[in-house]
Amino acid sequence: MTKVPTDMRAGFARPARLVIRLWALLGGAVLCAVVLMNVYSIVASALFGAPFPGDFEMTEVGVAVAVFAFLPYCQITDANVTADIFTARASTRTVAALRFEHRLLPSVSPHCWYGGCGTA
Repeated sequence: MTKVPTDMRAGFARPARLVIRLWALLGGAVLCAVVLMNVYSIVASALFGAPFPGDFEMTEVGVAVAVFAFLPYCQITDANVTADIFTARASTRTVAALRFEHRLLPSVSPHCWYGGCGTA
């Protein structure tokens, strides 16, 4: 097994973190646009009786896009919500194994979803 030099990992991590931060900022911009659309829809409905057409559907999609844009940032900053009730009495080794699985699953599952696992 070849070991990846530390400087190569550091060289990849910096651009990845930059892209992830920009992606999270884009998610924030989408969320701000959703808020502005909702304000417009409420004001237009109150004043003119004509809300923004499709505002509920666009709110659903916009919030979903924003949430999924924030997930990589939560992953690299280790800010994901954790259920400590399950690990409060677990050993350090068990917690480490669960964290490893938590970090491995997102990288493996897209491959399986698109037909890479269990196909002949």
